[in-house]
Amino acid sequence: MMYYLKRAHDKGVTLRIGTDCRFGGRALLSELILLNNAGFPMEDVLQIATLNGYKSMNLDDKYGSIEVGKKADFLLFDKNPFVNAKNVLS
Repeated sequence: MMYYLKRAHDKGVTLRIGTDCRFGGRALLSELILLNNAGFPMEDVLQIATLNGYKSMNLDDKYGSIEVGKKADFLLFDKNPFVNAKNVLS
């Protein structure tokens, strides 16, 4: 499945993450790691997890990126996910 997601991404298909799982937060973090392990650069992984979701809901004028006039929406990590994808768990 990750192979096909990566191919779609490379061809310009906009991906986003969502879940209806009971443990949605943990599942989402695991999916971020899986995407990175499948060859997605961490920059793209974080965009898929943030801005792309807001774009799909037409809320990207208010959320999803750090810009003047947008509402703050931060995710802070204790360890750098650009060094190791598993650091999204920190």
